[in-house]
Amino acid sequence: MLPAAKTAEFNEMLLHRSHSHRPHKIAETYADIGFDPEVDDYTSALLLNTLQDWHLFHANDFLADGTARSMVKNCCSISSALGTL
Repeated sequence: MLPAAKTAEFNEMLLHRSHSHRPHKIAETYADIGFDPEVDDYTSALLLNTLQDWHLFHANDFLADGTARSMVKNCCSISSALGTL
C-alpha cells in the first residue's frame, strides 16, 4: 500500500498534467474523440486520455447490439490504462 502523502501527490500531479507542450498528442487525441482543434482548446491530459480511452473502447470493443466482445479483456485494458491493476 502506498503512503497517503504519495497518493495525494500523484493525484495532484494528474489534475494539472497537460498536453499543451505536446501538440502531436493533442492532434492524435482530438482525432480519436472527434474534437475540432479550431473550436476546442482542452489540454488536460487526464480529461483527454480518459475520453480517448472510452472512445476507443466503444469503437473497438462494443458490438452493434451493445454487448462487449470480451468483458474480461476490456476490463483489463481499461484497468491497465487507468493504472488500477
